[in-house]
Amino acid sequence: MKKLYFLILLFFLGCTAIFQGVNQGGNPPSIYDSYAPSNILPSRILKVFLEAEDPDGDLKGFLIVASQLGVNPQSTNFLLLKEPKLKGHCKGFFTIDIPRLDETEFLKLEITAIDERGLKSNTVEKTVRIGFDIPEIIPSKWQSSEKIGHLFFEFLRDKVMEKSY
Repeated sequence: MKKLYFLILLFFLGCTAIFQGVNQGGNPPSIYDSYAPSNILPSRILKVFLEAEDPDGDLKGFLIVASQLGVNPQSTNFLLLKEPKLKGHCKGFFTIDIPRLDETEFLKLEITAIDERGLKSNTVEKTVRIGFDIPEIIPSKWQSSEKIGHLFFEFLRDKVMEKSY
């Protein structure tokens, strides 16, 4: 009976050591500031600004889920950081081409930083209105940011031009 208790104890200690090993060796990154204009004109380039930090210095990039509100399709993209100097602290922006749209649309972005170990940061959400409002001026904090990438997203358009005969 003592052998059985000993084996059970050994099993649980082994399992604990395995799970501790999985969680060891890293701190998750954090997105601690971000900015995207609340509105943008059609046929323009949208800039989305991020500031993230990884205490371990192994920030890999950003997982970005983009969706056009009111329309089912969404796009999941991974924006890989290519500059080694951005692996610990990243302050920059990515761009999205905004097409010419006939009606007001909304673009929703969910952004998460991911490091080399697969650890994820908090998720930041931004919703941008694409319409004919006066665009915002980019705050001075973000003026000197460098471009870290470009995101491709295909917008669906409600109206299809019909041929008239």
